[in-house]
Amino acid sequence: MLGDDIDYSRMAELHINRQDETVGMYAIAFLNAASSIFEHGICDFAPYPGMYCLRHGLELFVKQMTVYEAYEMRNKALLYRIGHGFLETWEQVKPYIEDCTRGGSYAPPDGPGLDTIARIDHTIREIHGADPSGMLYRYPEHFVKGKRVDTHFPEDRFYLPKWMRLADSLRSDCQQIEGLLKERCNSIQHTQKEYGTSLYDLVIALPARDESS
Repeated sequence: MLGDDIDYSRMAELHINRQDETVGMYAIAFLNAASSIFEHGICDFAPYPGMYCLRHGLELFVKQMTVYEAYEMRNKALLYRIGHGFLETWEQVKPYIEDCTRGGSYAPPDGPGLDTIARIDHTIREIHGADPSGMLYRYPEHFVKGKRVDTHFPEDRFYLPKWMRLADSLRSDCQQIEGLLKERCNSIQHTQKEYGTSLYDLVIALPARDESS
C-alpha cells in the first residue's frame, strides 16, 4: 500500500507512450538508464545491465531512423523488419542521416555533425563486433543451439566511468539527430497535408520498392 506522503512526480504512468511514434523516446530512456547503471550500479555487475541498455537504446534509435528514412524516401521497404541485423540496419540508414546533417535548410549550424555520427558508428561497430547476437551481457551463461559455450568478453576489465561518459554522449547525440529528423519529416508531412496521422502509419501505407534493382 502507498502512504500519503508519496511524491507523485515520481509516479510513472504505464499504458502510455506505447505507440510506434515513441520509439525514439524509448531509445533515449534506455541510454539514460545505461548511464545511471554505469554510475550507480554494483561495480562487478553493472556492465551487464548497463551494456544491455546501451545496446538496446542504440537499436531503438536505429529503428526510429528507418521510420524517418522510409517516410522521406516514400519507400516502406526501408522500414526496420524483424530479422534484420543491428549493424545491417545501421549501415542502411547511416547515409540518410549523414545527408540530413551535412547541410541544407533543415540542418542548423549548431546541429549534429559528422563527428556525432562517427561516434555512434564506432560504438555500434564495437558492440556488434564483440556481441553480434546481442546475448553476451544478458545472461550469466551463454548458450548456442542449446549448448553452453564459453563466454569471451572483449576485455577482462570494464572501466565504468568511461562507459558512463559514452552513454551520456550517445544520449545527447541521438537526441539531437532524432529531433532534427523529426522536425524535418514533420515539415514534409505538413507540406503533403498528411498531418493528423502518425509517420509510422503513413509509412506502412507506402509501396515497398527494392532500392538495389
